[in-house]
Amino acid sequence: MGKKPMKFVQTSGGAFILLPLEARKAWEGAGGDPDDPKSHYAKTRPFAGKIGTLKVGSSTALILGNPDETAFWPLPEQGGVFVQRAAGEDEEELAEAIEEALAAPDWTPSEVAFEVGDKGRLALMDSYDTYADTEKEDRIEVALPPGRYAVDVREVKDDDELDLRLIRVRLA
Repeated sequence: MGKKPMKFVQTSGGAFILLPLEARKAWEGAGGDPDDPKSHYAKTRPFAGKIGTLKVGSSTALILGNPDETAFWPLPEQGGVFVQRAAGEDEEELAEAIEEALAAPDWTPSEVAFEVGDKGRLALMDSYDTYADTEKEDRIEVALPPGRYAVDVREVKDDDELDLRLIRVRLA
């Protein structure tokens, strides 16, 4: 396998956000009222089950729908894969399924693209919270090479209760 165990983070039901760290102070999450349609968190609601982008300050964040938990599988110098797990606990089985999926040609391209800034540092976290209010164990720091990224999706399911949604971000 050669990879350390994946770290999965969870949401309380909202969307995941891949937030550029240079925009961490601009992201207000739910603010004082999660039902306020003007809150940043409310702006992620249209992305339930979808992928999209949101302007945050002078940066753009990637919104990754609202699964219960997500991990990041880096692909050095190319991007990475966000692993959204509905079922499947065995690390070796997960790694094998991801490796097979990466080798397969049948990924579905999305219409979403996003730009990673010069520093290439981002945080995967629950969109409900601000960066400052997110405990370190509740977010994943992600490093991506700067540039424009295309986004592809692939579902991975088998008879043995493996159910994954893979979101690949790759330099375009």
